[in-house]
Amino acid sequence: MQLLGTGELEADPMGAHIDSDKCTGCRTCVEVCKFGKISIENKKAVVDEVSCYGCGDCSAACPVGAIQMRNFENEQIFAQIKAATAHKSQSPFVVAFLCNWCSYACADLTGMSRLHYPTNIRVIRTMCSARVNPEFVLEALKGGADGVLVAGCRMDECHYIHGNFDAKQRMDVLKEVIKEIGLDPKRLRTLWISAAEGERFSNTITEFVKELEEIGPIGTELRYDETGTEPGEVVQ
Repeated sequence: MQLLGTGELEADPMGAHIDSDKCTGCRTCVEVCKFGKISIENKKAVVDEVSCYGCGDCSAACPVGAIQMRNFENEQIFAQIKAATAHKSQSPFVVAFLCNWCSYACADLTGMSRLHYPTNIRVIRTMCSARVNPEFVLEALKGGADGVLVAGCRMDECHYIHGNFDAKQRMDVLKEVIKEIGLDPKRLRTLWISAAEGERFSNTITEFVKELEEIGPIGTELRYDETGTEPGEVVQ
């Protein structure tokens, strides 16, 4: 941030912003934001963008998609998912959502340490695991990913204090949803790791790929379809 000498305040463009036309004033975001950066004014949510921490927890929780994160918009992430699954060259294929501070940094360390793990993984970076909307996971599976990894900081060590707890809760619920729509819940794995645990990251990816090999390709398995396919139908 810069203030002295310019008379202006510059902030990193990572904070949340709200589409007031979509916002219903449900207060979900207010309850989710433990930092107190969101309030309700005139029955609409308002975020203090300058001091927003940018974790994205509120965006993942918003039931109507009214909150987006600058540089990590839903459309941007969906585009990354589409690009990753469109160029699926190996099987089993894994899409991994990694938080900026721990799991993404850990993946970097793993590479720099020359620790080997299967190259079947495509990484999508988010600022926090709490930014991972369950719809991102379903979209990756619908696009043909055989498995999805959601990885964040170790419990009680989250850069955003509570973000990984919210992410874990969402993913635990999502595993039940995945099971209900006919997919093996083991296709979704979570990992809570520090930036220094490169060997553990390598081992987890290796184990996950082996497990997916046993489960088999997603193929025509029953799966989510946002175009209206009912649970229990096969998407060809």
